[in-house]
Amino acid sequence: MIPKEFRETLKVEREYKSYLEDIERSIEIITNPKGDNLPPETNHSLEELEKEAKASPEYQYEASICNKFKREYEALNKSNTYFLGCEFDTYEKTYQSRLKTFQIEYKDSKEHDFIHDELNKLIHFKLPNYLDIKLIKSIGYSVDRAKEYLIGILEDNDFTVTFSKEDNGTEKLSIKNNLRDLSISKIDNSKLKWNAKPTHLVELAMALIESKSVNIGKGVGEISEKKFYDYLANLFNIDKLYHEKYKADIRNRVKDETVFIPMLDSSLRKSILDRLK
Repeated sequence: MIPKEFRETLKVEREYKSYLEDIERSIEIITNPKGDNLPPETNHSLEELEKEAKASPEYQYEASICNKFKREYEALNKSNTYFLGCEFDTYEKTYQSRLKTFQIEYKDSKEHDFIHDELNKLIHFKLPNYLDIKLIKSIGYSVDRAKEYLIGILEDNDFTVTFSKEDNGTEKLSIKNNLRDLSISKIDNSKLKWNAKPTHLVELAMALIESKSVNIGKGVGEISEKKFYDYLANLFNIDKLYHEKYKADIRNRVKDETVFIPMLDSSLRKSILDRLK
């Protein structure tokens, strides 16, 4: 999520999303079961796919977003302008004015309500993977300092604050006093990795989409196909999921239309039979 203060970055991001939506609408799904007149089957290595991807409009858009984000990040911090992920010095200086605005908007709110709202934003704040790694790391430190600052204020106001991490990856910030429980939970998937080929993940996603097993669409309560692939990339901590290129390779297959799904079926059947024995 790019903060709303990054206006030029958001403008390019909107153009990028519009471009991707146009691409998705224009892709023709090849369904000829005999393979007649289909392009030859491709077997690109990951390195070849990445090289082709770097020459693509998608890569150019992401590079432009990255550059604009970096310039706006430096300019906003230099002008002491608050944004989610700003340097801690700016966060601390703008705290009281933002608290006042919050309490004007929500008449009966207390300071701990504002802090709870802030902590929710900070804990769930995540930037696009394609931004500069060092910049993401630097912003992460700024977010950590802001969280520590807010926790300190809560503790000064007789709240007990503890942090825990469950075996299932759930992170919990427990915030309690004798009257209130403001605890916040977040699933941490940082250790979850996709061990199969990226093409296999796209094949699985295509199957879920085509079988209408997920709510892909443009209606209320539905998400775009691009957003679904973004979710998968974030879930499995994949920096780059060139799904349009992978989808094209899958659709151009001649020998085997699917590879990963039969592998899953075989593994599951073997596991079930082994248990029955």
